Amino acid sequence: MVRQLERRTFAKGIAWSVPVVVAASAAPAVAASCAAVTIDWDTTTLSGGAVTVGTTTMRVTRAGSGSGTANDLTVRSGPMGGVNERFLQLERATPAKTTSATYTFTFSQPVSNLTFSVYDIDATIGSGWIDGVSFSSGFSATSTGATLTGTGTAASPFQPSQPATTGNLSGSDARGNVTVSYAGPLTSFTITYTNVYTGTNSVSGNQGIGVSDLTFIPSSC
Repeated sequence: MVRQLERRTFAKGIAWSVPVVVAASAAPAVAASCAAVTIDWDTTTLSGGAVTVGTTTMRVTRAGSGSGTANDLTVRSGPMGGVNERFLQLERATPAKTTSATYTFTFSQPVSNLTFSVYDIDATIGSGWIDGVSFSSGFSATSTGATLTGTGTAASPFQPSQPATTGNLSGSDARGNVTVSYAGPLTSFTITYTNVYTGTNSVSGNQGIGVSDLTFIPSSC
């Protein structure tokens, strides 16, 4: 009997002496944060409607009423909107009154903190056009030119507040510019370009605006 108790006590002592091993899972890797990149029209251009910077390709397509000019979706030299840099031209040929063209910018991967400007939103009443510019939902207007009115939506596009007196702004004039941003992430956005003129003058000229460099953070580096 004494020997059995001694064996139990010995076995119990062994059990309590076994070290406890805690399973440790590996700590999750911290996702790398990507730096902002810029599509800089001074150093790049559209090729086949697309441009690639780093790991991201941006493609631009056009749909809607009327036709583009030879300058439409080409990179042009400034100044435009008071900025002496190259820019992406959006230009409609003799745009019929109240008609629109929609430009879709599509990214090959989700992007965040997208920022860009549209230059030279103005008018020429004698030629039968007034620029109207609106953006797809989700944007914020961070800067709006002194001659502009509207909120940038389809129902209230950015346009000259007094087109009859403002007229066609010169390339050195920044009053018709607007800067917008999208927090994202997003893979596309649109710019809808409208001739909002409803007067009696015949349409006899082209209307054009410029798109600045675009800065964004890609989802992968």
